[in-house]
Order: sequence, then structure tokens, then C-alpha cells
Amino acid sequence: MIIRFLFILISFQISLIEPCIRTIPPEEVYITSTPDNLPITEEPQVTSAPVTDAPITDAPITDAPVTDATDAPVNPENLCMECDIKAVSPNPTDPAITFTSKILSNEGDCLVTEMICERTDGRTCDNSQVMATTPTGQIQVTNSLTATMATTIISCNEDGTFSAGAANGITKLECYFENCVEPPNLCTECDTQAIEPNLADAATSFTAKTLSAPGSCVETEITCKREDDKTCTDVKIEAITPGGQSVITDSATEDSATSTITCAKDGTYSWREPELECIFENCEPPPDPCTTCDIQTIAPVLTDPDTSYTFTPLNAPGDCLLNQMTCKRTDDKICGSVKIVLVNPAFKVILNPTSPQFRHSWLTLLLLRQTNLPGTCITATVQCFKVDGVSCPLVGIGMEGVITLIC
Repeated sequence: MIIRFLFILISFQISLIEPCIRTIPPEEVYITSTPDNLPITEEPQVTSAPVTDAPITDAPITDAPVTDATDAPVNPENLCMECDIKAVSPNPTDPAITFTSKILSNEGDCLVTEMICERTDGRTCDNSQVMATTPTGQIQVTNSLTATMATTIISCNEDGTFSAGAANGITKLECYFENCVEPPNLCTECDTQAIEPNLADAATSFTAKTLSAPGSCVETEITCKREDDKTCTDVKIEAITPGGQSVITDSATEDSATSTITCAKDGTYSWREPELECIFENCEPPPDPCTTCDIQTIAPVLTDPDTSYTFTPLNAPGDCLLNQMTCKRTDDKICGSVKIVLVNPAFKVILNPTSPQFRHSWLTLLLLRQTNLPGTCITATVQCFKVDGVSCPLVGIGMEGVITLIC
């Protein structure tokens, strides 16, 4: 009985131990542990349709790295036409120094400008320069220079800054003039004869009259004049300059022009060029005086209402004026004599003899070309006729003043 009980107990213990014995898996099997909290994913459905959310290209597959389009460099805006010239322009403190600028570029091109510094006080300098202030310091950027002027040419870049040669990022320009001195005063050394014009017309003349005192700056009065009797619509004196010809006439008449010129400190006249020209425009000889007389200026004054006078022209057109004058009564009266008297302030001349039974008298006035000089006695020839047509002897009269006829 006891032996049977032990056998049952041992069998029970063995049955409890068997489940705990480790099982050795086959060599091709690997045991892994999987967390209980991993997400459950579904297997994607396999399909032959193309993916439509991405562009399809035929580009070959390369080893080149893939970059994002937003990482590509962006070209900045071109500002080469936006530079501010005033921002870099010099600000001279010396009133004798001027600054000007001149744009050289065409419209639509990058801005290119010539900057000019110049002295205006006549001083000459040993050194004239244009200096540029840059981030690295001051740089000499002079393009051309004289004893009184310096220039530079600056260009506007794409980033909106100026450059000139090796100077980049220019922020300011300065004008520099070193060792400047007053020029010698040469205003007493102008040569008047050196400026005399070449006169193509032999009937014209040029004269120069010095007005200044010895030792002072030369001041000269110059005159262009016609020496014949022609008169012109315009007479002027012109100075020839690099920019063309300019009129320097101070006063003018129908046959002359006058100007006063002054010698400058540099020994030249005002226009800085030793060339003059006399201009005479539309010059014509004057009309013959004997064709322009007005016979009415010597008409008689009639005090008797029953008398009259007439002037009858006898000359051909263009010839010296020839008039026949007739004095007569308009009533039926018969006069003992009818006289035509030539009156001058100094004397009176009876031009026809007295004769009874006269009712009228004729006088022929022939106005001759004047041969006398201005200011001398006037020469005239007068001829008278009787009523019967017989001429009186010629009477030559020298007279001055106004001629008046009295019937």
C-alpha cells in the first residue's frame, strides 16, 4: 500500500516538471521579442496604376545630389542706373573752386558721369587732383588735369555704388588744388595792332584809339567805318571765339560801329581771342539828293485870295527834279508887273523883270546835284521866263539857309 502511494506521488511530480523543460528550436528558427504596443499597419494594395501626385519625367537617374528649388541663388536687382550723383559730389569750401558734372552715358545704360573741379579765380596750381573716399581709404581718381582744373569719370555699378578705376564703393569725391599762386598781371601788354581785322572792302576802315593812361590796363576804342557814301542796314563788330562769333558792338550808325575793349590780366582782350571782324550788311549808295527835293517846302505864301501858283514837273523819272512855277491872278485884274522873288534870310532876288500888262509869271527851278561839301554854301541854278516865252538870262546864285518863293 505504501509503495503504491509513493509511486503515484513520484509520477505526479514528473508531470509537473515536464512543461518547464526548455525546448531547443531548429537552427533556422530565431526567436524575437515584439513589443505589444507597436502600431498595426496594413499592407498597401499592389496596383499597376501610375502615381499621379508627382510629375512623370524621362530624366535619367544620376548620382547628382537632389536639391530643393528654394535653395537656388537669386540674382539681385541691377541698380547701375540708380546711383545718386549728388551723394558723392564734392562740397568745396573755397568759393573760387567750382564743381560740375556731365552725364556721358546714354539713356537706359548704366550711369557714367564726368566730374569736373575747377578754379575760377585765375590762380594756377602745381597740382590739381580729384580724390575719392572708399571703404579702404582715399584714392586718387584724376582722369585729366591742368593748372586750374581736374576731372574724373565715375561709373555706377549693379549694386548701386560708384567706382572709378581701382576705386570701388566710392562714398565721396573731393577737389584738391595745391600750391596755387596769382598769375602775373599782363593787362598792360595787349597789342592793339595784333587784333586788327582783315578788311575785304577797300571802302571800309578800322581804327583803334587808346583810352587808358600809360601804365594802366589797356582800354581801347575800336571803330569799323565805311569811307564811301554808302549806307547799311546794319554795321557791327564781331569777336571770333572758340564757340563761334559774338557781337561786341557798343554803338552803331548806318555806316559805322564802335566798341570799347579792355585788356585782361592774362594779356588778352575780353573775348580771349585776338580776332575781330567788321560786318557791313546791305550797303547801298544813297539816293541822289537832286531827286529827293520837296518843291512844296519852298512854296509861296499867298496873301491875296485872288492869286494862285502852280508847280509843273518837267524832269524825266529818275532825273534831277525840274519844276516850272506859275504865279497868276484868278480874277480879271491886270497888273503893272508880276514878279517871282527868290527870298533868302540875307537878301532878296527878283527873278523876272517888271513889265506892264502882266497877269502871270513863270519860273523854272532846276535842282542840280550838289557838288559842294556838307556845311558849305549850297549851289543852285535858276532860270526864269517872260510871259511871251522869252527866257531871261541865267542867274547863278550862291546862298545858305532856306529858300522861299514869293509871288
